Amino acid sequence: MPLAVDLLHPDPVKEQQKHKLKRLVQHPNSFFMDVKCPGCYKITTVFSHAQSVVVCVGCSTVLCQPTDVLNKRGINSTNNSKINFDDAKLIFTKDSKFASIELFQKASNASTNEKNTFRIPLVWLRDHCRNSNSYNWDTNQRKANCTDLFGKAVLAEDCYPIHFDVQTQKLKINWADGEESVFVVNELLKWGLFSEKQYTQECIDVDLDDDDGVGKSSCPSRTLWRGESLKEVPSLSSINFDFSTFARLFIRFGVVCVTGVETHDRGKATRKLCEKIAPMHNTFFGDFWHFGTDNELGMATFDDTAYGSEEIGPHSDGTYFDQPPGIQ
Repeated sequence: MPLAVDLLHPDPVKEQQKHKLKRLVQHPNSFFMDVKCPGCYKITTVFSHAQSVVVCVGCSTVLCQPTDVLNKRGINSTNNSKINFDDAKLIFTKDSKFASIELFQKASNASTNEKNTFRIPLVWLRDHCRNSNSYNWDTNQRKANCTDLFGKAVLAEDCYPIHFDVQTQKLKINWADGEESVFVVNELLKWGLFSEKQYTQECIDVDLDDDDGVGKSSCPSRTLWRGESLKEVPSLSSINFDFSTFARLFIRFGVVCVTGVETHDRGKATRKLCEKIAPMHNTFFGDFWHFGTDNELGMATFDDTAYGSEEIGPHSDGTYFDQPPGIQ
């Protein structure tokens, strides 16, 4: 079974296979692979079981997406979605910047006796606009300037700005600057992040603490959480570290704490742990180093304002890497 679907060369099969052989490099740890972006030629390390579309951070080119996540959610990968909506409405908040469009069903589902709803922020819809002025379909790259998304995510006032076609299951949005966006429901569902109540029943029945390993080979859906709902950060002990459990927790919650790692060996234990999780990318400091603000550590070689107490404001650490994220 392939680990990820190659979306970059969907033309003839032979051409697709030729490019895939050149671009995908499997790591010894089979959970990861390197993908070379055809847009900016940067290398991105991709978690091969990731349950989301992976794009290049430099140029937003779609690199890969999971093969079976749609089936796990009960959603067809074709244009005939199992979930059909009846209409769309605007959802306003105290801060108008965070307004949303909600797709909803008027009648309850016969099997679950529930009405499905799907809420998408306006700023997300504008960011993912796929019209010819905003997106290059030949290269799978954005064309629009994304520096003022909230300013652009304003609906038109001279007409009713949203229209939902029940027959084709398409959502059309008219923006204040004259642009128009059209989204197919099936595509929105494919990109969506769902709550447990809606589409993650496959995870509820799996006990991460089981020692028998049942279910650990399958990838869980992600769990939406806030500070008040995630009382404790998911954690694992470094003793008998199990990568499959770590991966499940990381995919599901987006954060994992590994406890019991030796801290007085100048990073040797930390490096060993990191090598169990992912391949390291080299930087101009080296692939791994120990740093701190204490002069007794003798870290003068790695002096950097980021390691001190001086405020440095918003920044990117990508410039430290041999292959930093590209800017287009």
